[in-house]
Amino acid sequence: MISVIIPTRNRLAFLKESVASVLAQDYRDREVVVIDDASDDGTWEWLSSLLDPGVRVLRMEQHGERSAARNLGLNHAQGNYVLFLDDDDLLAPGALSYLQRNAEKCPEALAVVGARISFDDRGNWYRPTHPRWTVKGRAWRDVLFGCIPLQGQTIMRKSELLAAGAWNEGWSVAEDHELWLRLTAANREVVICPRVVRKMRIHPGQTPLVGRFRDYVNLRRDFVLRLPSELQSSGRRIFRAQRMTSIAGKYEARGRYRNAASFYLQATVRAPELLTSPQPAMVLLGGLFRATVGIVLGKGLLTAAQKVKGLARASLKPRLVARPELPGHE
Repeated sequence: MISVIIPTRNRLAFLKESVASVLAQDYRDREVVVIDDASDDGTWEWLSSLLDPGVRVLRMEQHGERSAARNLGLNHAQGNYVLFLDDDDLLAPGALSYLQRNAEKCPEALAVVGARISFDDRGNWYRPTHPRWTVKGRAWRDVLFGCIPLQGQTIMRKSELLAAGAWNEGWSVAEDHELWLRLTAANREVVICPRVVRKMRIHPGQTPLVGRFRDYVNLRRDFVLRLPSELQSSGRRIFRAQRMTSIAGKYEARGRYRNAASFYLQATVRAPELLTSPQPAMVLLGGLFRATVGIVLGKGLLTAAQKVKGLARASLKPRLVARPELPGHE
């Protein structure tokens, strides 16, 4: 069984779509566990009205943030596998059966990860960097570099998550980074699959990922220090490459393409082993390619080309961003 755990707070309209996307799955050996984190917008009243036996609801009387809500749901989940879905996101059709099939092929893997698309209500969407073929391997290098499996597109073994200490309730921003650094410390395998399983909604009400930069750095530095001695040299190189890539991304966003290309190249030279893993390789080589194109075309032409690409993506909106209705309810 797969338990889909959805923590929620004051997002009733989005939550209805999120729950509907789970109930519409063709994989029937699943349950939905929704945790209301002290909402005051009618969420609990709506959840209490649901009669579907596949939906279980819990309520936190005091606001406890999403890590605490996820842990509450985890402790009540009955499945061998769990998937954490944010209340503003959707599961793509067939997502659970696809992830479960791949988990059965690799029973020793810690987790199975699918791809995602991001979308907004204006019809814009894109597919972030993700391998187009199935990849199985040790995940610690990817995670240290910042390529972490995200909730909503990952099923993992409940027993493994509990053994690792579950979600750290002291983290409410980038808590998935903290979790996955702990999960991959034992050098376990993760399976990455190409099919889109999650539709991630982009909207103004999302929590900004700011304010804990020093904590992110310290997390990764401490992780490197805990690696076995034979892996620490590689860990230090990847740690530095991740910092350089972050700087490159900031330069790229400002249109300073020569600086961006320089830092992408330095990161690649610093930790060439990253090129053996598809996700980091796509980040580094893709960034270097975009920066090079920016140098050749200039910011104006590159921006125009990106707008044309965005319009082409928007034309596919009906196929990729269809919103499910909740069967049996309003």
